[in-house]
Amino acid sequence: MVTVICGVGVMSMLQLLAAGSAENGDAARLTTAMTLANNVREMSLALAFYDTQQNPDVSPRVWDSKEATVETYDNVMDLDGPVDTWSTPEDPRGWQKFSPPRDGTRQVINGYTSWAQYVKVENVNRDDLTTLLPHDADTEVVRVTAKITKDNVEVYRSSWLVFVGLTAKKT
Repeated sequence: MVTVICGVGVMSMLQLLAAGSAENGDAARLTTAMTLANNVREMSLALAFYDTQQNPDVSPRVWDSKEATVETYDNVMDLDGPVDTWSTPEDPRGWQKFSPPRDGTRQVINGYTSWAQYVKVENVNRDDLTTLLPHDADTEVVRVTAKITKDNVEVYRSSWLVFVGLTAKKT
């Protein structure tokens, strides 16, 4: 009888340890994804809002004046994907992919080859921040979304608003 009671107790503890280990793995994956999304946020807030190479007195500005490499990006709109997909938000052409992921200073993070950061910059109506609009380089507010994947499976997604006066001042 004692052997049965001890056996049931030990089996219960082993199941509890297995479940705890699985949850620890999920928590570690989510923590990594949140950190990678925060890196994109830091990246976006460290950039100027408008392209610093465009004359601010000349209108209209151009949205897609992206520099050649991520290290030379100079404004938040450079983080956007290659196609304006405001009417079809999940279209993959509207996302820019960083794989391997980048840190807040836009440098590659080594050792994260199975991870990717997808970034999308969307123009929103300043009077109704839930309404998406076609790209407008003279906008005053954009929504930046970071989608984080591991092995091509989405783990985390985060969005934030960037206003013209809240980004880095570049001269």
